Amino acid sequence: MMRRILFSVVLLWGIFAADAAERPGRLYFEDDRPVLTVAPDAPYTVNDWRGNTVLQGTADADGRVVLMPMSAGYYTLQTAGREPQTFAVTPDPAWRPTPRPDTPFAVDAAISGMQSVLSFPGGKGFAYYAELVRNAGITQVRERVSWSRMQPAQSVFQPGDFRAMADCYAGNGIGVCAVWHDSPSWCPKRNQFPDDPFACYEFSRKLAAEFKGRIDSWEFWNEMEGNGLESGCWNFVTLAKAAYLGLKAGNPDCEVLSGSFCTRPDKFGFWKSMVRNGYTDYIDLFNYHVYEPLAEYPKLIALLKKTLAAAGCPDMPIRVTENSIWQSPFVISTKKIMVNGEEKAVQTPEQELLHAEAVVKMQLLLAAYGVDRTYTFVLPPYNEGEMNWAMVRYDHSAKPALAAFANLTNQLGDARYCGELETGDEAIRAFCWKKENGSFVTVCWSGSEVEGLSPQARQLKFPAQREAFQADFFGKRQPLNVAGGTAVLELDRFPVYLHSRTIPRSLKNRPEKRTRKGASNFAADKSIVLQLIPSDSFQIAKSKLSLWLKKEASTRKLTIRVCNFSDSAKHVRINGAPGIVGLPAELEVGAFAQSKIEVELADGAQAQFNTGFHLTGSANGQSISPLDFSVLRFDTPTPKWKTLSAAMQPENWTANSSGKMTIAYDPERKALRFECTFDETCKDRWAYPYLDLQKAGLRSGELAAFRFEITTEQTAAEVSRNNLVMLDKGGLVEYQPGTGTAVENFIEIPAPKELRTIAIGMNPTKNRIVWYLNDFRFIHPAQQE
Repeated sequence: MMRRILFSVVLLWGIFAADAAERPGRLYFEDDRPVLTVAPDAPYTVNDWRGNTVLQGTADADGRVVLMPMSAGYYTLQTAGREPQTFAVTPDPAWRPTPRPDTPFAVDAAISGMQSVLSFPGGKGFAYYAELVRNAGITQVRERVSWSRMQPAQSVFQPGDFRAMADCYAGNGIGVCAVWHDSPSWCPKRNQFPDDPFACYEFSRKLAAEFKGRIDSWEFWNEMEGNGLESGCWNFVTLAKAAYLGLKAGNPDCEVLSGSFCTRPDKFGFWKSMVRNGYTDYIDLFNYHVYEPLAEYPKLIALLKKTLAAAGCPDMPIRVTENSIWQSPFVISTKKIMVNGEEKAVQTPEQELLHAEAVVKMQLLLAAYGVDRTYTFVLPPYNEGEMNWAMVRYDHSAKPALAAFANLTNQLGDARYCGELETGDEAIRAFCWKKENGSFVTVCWSGSEVEGLSPQARQLKFPAQREAFQADFFGKRQPLNVAGGTAVLELDRFPVYLHSRTIPRSLKNRPEKRTRKGASNFAADKSIVLQLIPSDSFQIAKSKLSLWLKKEASTRKLTIRVCNFSDSAKHVRINGAPGIVGLPAELEVGAFAQSKIEVELADGAQAQFNTGFHLTGSANGQSISPLDFSVLRFDTPTPKWKTLSAAMQPENWTANSSGKMTIAYDPERKALRFECTFDETCKDRWAYPYLDLQKAGLRSGELAAFRFEITTEQTAAEVSRNNLVMLDKGGLVEYQPGTGTAVENFIEIPAPKELRTIAIGMNPTKNRIVWYLNDFRFIHPAQQE
């Protein structure tokens, strides 16, 4: 009798299930009847993600395939003569446990700027993707806004499409973190970067007030220490301070993240310079982009924590606003399709599954290592050349990565991380989470090449009760064989979720408390901001870490702008700094006003080549944020360049490329000749040979700066966008390659004592490249001749 009743329930469920033909992304719910279209009367087969056949049938005369409700999973519908169609099934978010508001799982949706979304039929791209995000159980996304589009004139503020985007997200209960990294044409600029702190403050204030309750997390600038900034580090911090103050004025409760870093802070002087300029007083969270291999995550996150501790804010949360793997096998796509008349590289089905595996593992690992929240890059269709990062295809259907992410949010959306299980096998990872109802979920898998391991099946014995169960990678619930209080899990590369009432006590990597303490508050009065305005006698170094005072400079004058972002006048004192002449004893700065001080560097006769300045001060007796900058003084008693003849000896260089490289001396040109060839199949062309300074006869700390000439056998059209000098302890610096004629480049060393190697190279656009390097000279930090 019981079997008959259950059978009737199943029949009724199928009869009254929703017809969900229009569900975004073909991401259906478990009580939907998925509807797909094939050829009329065509036989079809439905396979699960493991390749097992679960359904067979024949389409109706209109080519419609109406399926019965299916369990959670990822499926492929196949018919003869047509590309397979995939669809996913996930629980309806309305019936899931309420997600944590501080969830660590998020996606960089980027729908406000993606052409694939903006060109969506009927202009409904925002609504489509916001609903897709909701259906996947994702409650936090990252977006872009634009200062120039919102404020095309100073007297105008028009949120326009950005308001429509935010409304779509808010209507679906989705929180937003937004970044902007542009400025309008009317805003004064210096080196293409906004130069007006008050304009930045006012836009930030309006922005936060307009979107309060819909966008409550903000980032000022994206990857500013990489190629996204053409200004000195000190000036970036000045504008970031103004943005912070404006955002907090518009919405005191909003979060202000640091600009997103894309290079490790221990390898680049940019972060240290920002700290010296008081940047940590004006951020609530540290923000980093993680594209490193998964095996490097423990050291990377430990480094970031160490960096924050050294900066005086050890408890500041770490947020990762972009996450994927650079140049990985599943990102460099081998399949090509035509999209609106343009060829696009897309992932093969095998690559899509690898991508899904990596996305879930990256989220879980970063959460376990202490990252506050991670945004997987990127949701909508998007290519960077042959790299395809997207979780959705160009036909707007969900890839396995999105379906697996939907399962991740379903299994762990309301859970908190407890620790990692001691498995006794480094290839088996098992992370324990506690749900709101007091039960536990342990996510387990066996390592694969995604983590740099050899994939193989492994077993894990786990204490469990009879009612314990597991859900597979896409959410299909499966029973466990429990005997004697122990379950034996058969693991492979794809994570599974074990649900139980208890977990073992032998946990490592337990969560640490990184309380959101906000800014570090080294400055008692944040409202006073100093800005450095150099005269034309100065040039910003390519590293953005110093100014160069030209040898032929007619003046050594600088202007210091004192900005007061408060509603009351302030008496400001700027403490004297050796080498700067003309600072007043005190000045009064009106409410929301500024005062300019013209100062001058002292005569260069007694100055060092590399001179640092650190200006501190007070306002009405309270300390203010500092201004820190350095100047390379070519007006000193002639910095004398020393020729480094060892740099012209091939044996002191090491070939380093993704192709075949030769290094030889060319006596006719009196230059070092580098030649690199790449196979036709090479998708990632790079060539960065490096000079070992010890081999070249230099001790640590003997280079303050160096210069070289370089010419390449390529046309201007063939020049790579990446032409870089790599300093092992100084980061990346762009240089200008010559095309036919030599071009001189000058590079200063941010941390001379830490430098061991110098790499000079490029990412070529063709399969053979030749370049010549000569006239390599350097300046000693102490200028001892």
